Amino acid sequence: MWRQELIEWFREIRSRMPPASPPTPDPPLLKELWQAHEQFRCLENQINHVDPDMVEYLVFRINAAERLCATLWQTARRENLAAWGDLPNEVCRSVVPLN
Repeated sequence: MWRQELIEWFREIRSRMPPASPPTPDPPLLKELWQAHEQFRCLENQINHVDPDMVEYLVFRINAAERLCATLWQTARRENLAAWGDLPNEVCRSVVPLN
C-alpha cells in the first residue's frame, strides 16, 4: 500500500518538473580551438624526439600551429565564446588578450 502511494507521489512530482533540455553541443569553433591546441602541444613534445634532419620542418609546423591557435583565440574572443560558459567580458579579456 505505502509503496504504491510512494510511486504515485514520485510520478506526480516528476510530472510537475520541466522537461530536461538536451545538452547543447560545443560550438564548432571551440572544438576546432581545442583540436588546434592539442596539435600544438603534440608538436612541441615531438621536438625532443625528432630526427635532426627534420628539426626545421617541425619548427615550421610548430609555428604554423601556434599561429592557428592565436587566430582561433582571437576569433573566439571576438565572438565572446568561452569554454566555461557565460562570464562577463572583463574575465574573457583578462584570459584571452587581443593583440
